[in-house]
Amino acid sequence: MDESLGFAAGPSSQKVGPIAVFLLALLLLPAHGALAQSAGSSVAVPSGILYYVPITIENTQPIPTSAPFQQLLTVDSASYSSIEASNLQNVEFFDAGGNVVPSWLESGDSNLATGTVYWLLLGSGIPGDSQAYVYMGFGSVNVNLFNSLVTGEAPQLSPVYGEYDDGARVFGFYDNFAGNALNPMWSTYLQSGESITVSNGATFTSLYKTSTTIYSRSVVSSTQWLEAYVSSESGTGQYDALMYSLTPPTAAPPYTSFNWLGYTDAYGAADANGVSRDLLKVVGGSETILTSAPSYAAPFISQLAWPTSGSETEMINYGNSLSSNDNSFASTNCIVSFSSYGNDGSGTVSLNWIRQREYPPNGVMPMTVLGAPTPIVTTTVTQTVTTTLTSTQTIMQTSTQTIIQATTMTIISTATVPTTTTTATTSSTTATVTTTTTASTYAYVSLGVTAIVVLIVVALAAWVLRGRRP
Repeated sequence: MDESLGFAAGPSSQKVGPIAVFLLALLLLPAHGALAQSAGSSVAVPSGILYYVPITIENTQPIPTSAPFQQLLTVDSASYSSIEASNLQNVEFFDAGGNVVPSWLESGDSNLATGTVYWLLLGSGIPGDSQAYVYMGFGSVNVNLFNSLVTGEAPQLSPVYGEYDDGARVFGFYDNFAGNALNPMWSTYLQSGESITVSNGATFTSLYKTSTTIYSRSVVSSTQWLEAYVSSESGTGQYDALMYSLTPPTAAPPYTSFNWLGYTDAYGAADANGVSRDLLKVVGGSETILTSAPSYAAPFISQLAWPTSGSETEMINYGNSLSSNDNSFASTNCIVSFSSYGNDGSGTVSLNWIRQREYPPNGVMPMTVLGAPTPIVTTTVTQTVTTTLTSTQTIMQTSTQTIIQATTMTIISTATVPTTTTTATTSSTTATVTTTTTASTYAYVSLGVTAIVVLIVVALAAWVLRGRRP
């Protein structure tokens, strides 16, 4: 008896030992992976995803984005409504390796929305004049993929305020004013009678000719977009101002010729409720309006950019741009602040969040193109192999032949075989081996592993046959 392989040979019977059956099962066990085919390349799909949409992101500028980079993505959710949950909770994004890409749903949280806004955090950025690829995956409509770690949404969109908010993960500087106390990342500047109330959002109350301000304890780069979601305003002329300041606010100056907010040197994006929208600067405590436009009614996203010295931009909701080439001071590390000011009387301004995001190359956001939904379909492929085992030599030859047949079948069907069940029945003359496999239509086969197994078994067979010769 050859103990090393588990064969037993006798003059009246041929038996197959356990090791032989194991080797035969190993031959019939194909390599597999959770990959899908997209545009001719293999893409790993996270567990639970039933459909996915390929997304091409193209940086049309000759310079790279920052790394990491916050990428804007606008989706016509209504076109995918049949595979989406009503609140889009079954949507997540991933890369070709199956890694979930951090995302933040900003607005349009409905499968009927035609302009859903997402922000994706691309860890490696995008080189100049190049493309990157991500995938939008859809789980079962009954599955909730939202969490506060990598797949989230703006705080006011969740059933419980901030429950699924991962903004701190996606954006470098972020606060959602959750709870009932101001985040210690902020300091306050209050004049007499003013207040800031935090209750799942922040409300700034100002009296006539007085200001209410929060400002960051740490400095940040002014080369990024600074943005805040203003959810409501009350009081005609009530001023809200999103600011990049070189210094913190100081003691309140008297109100004379817009000598307000306590700033000395700053640029700001301001909105006077019902009056005007202004791109302004404050130099030595005195305000100068650089350019103006009609006021914008809340809710809106207020935006301020100061990417380089002599280049300042204000926008509302990613449009309605105001710009200036003032060069009173250089773009540098600054304090972030938000202020409310009672210009024509008392009033309030409320915020849900404030953030920074990277400035895109030359101010141009990389463009996105969405493909068609690809289903992850499961089919079943069954193969039965029957052979007669008459000797040690015969089983080794049959095993080699079987794996070649399995491999050939897999290549023809382009199907992977993630699970294999092998049973062997032996008698004095015959053995039957049946292999049943389940294949994913979009899976791949690792032929390298199969080839290695075949070579190993052939070598073992040759060694055994050589040892059996008289």
